[in-house]
Amino acid sequence: MLKLNSVKLERKNFDVSDEKIIKIDDVYACHFGKANMNGEIVTKDSFDAFFKKMKGTDGIMPSMNWMHSWDAIIGTWTDLVPNTVGLKVNGYIAKDTWAAKNYIIPLLEANVPLYLSTEGFVPWDSIELNDEDGTYIAKDFNLVRISIVDIPADFEQKNVVKNAIELHRIRINTTENSENNNTNNLLLI
Repeated sequence: MLKLNSVKLERKNFDVSDEKIIKIDDVYACHFGKANMNGEIVTKDSFDAFFKKMKGTDGIMPSMNWMHSWDAIIGTWTDLVPNTVGLKVNGYIAKDTWAAKNYIIPLLEANVPLYLSTEGFVPWDSIELNDEDGTYIAKDFNLVRISIVDIPADFEQKNVVKNAIELHRIRINTTENSENNNTNNLLLI
């Protein structure tokens, strides 16, 4: 699973006035066209296939999770809109979830920033690596979830991704006609 840059949120991005939900309005899950701290670059076009698939599934949204945990679904994304800046999202967190009660609400009350971390699968053949600076463009990003996290993305992921891409290049070059020469997805955890 490829995790995009963590986008910092502030207390003002959360509306806690409702007794059952915490609203999240008009925040960016990721920004387009510039390298983040891990070296990933996504563009509006990176999500084209995802949005086409989403329309065909009656608008099924990516999940909203706490700390990338599959079993910690904490709310719902209600809107995903790509614009010239990035992928703008709206949603809400259920206040009665374990993560909201034990982490999110206390962190918001203490004015500790939270982050959005966008995750998805990227086919190998859609990655364009810039060998000079180690950045890479994910031309096809299959969005899976947008997590709320209390720490930003790992600064070392850039090197992990670069090494994984190099290893894949080596495998392609040494096994040109084997079963391993397919367009598997880059999967980072």
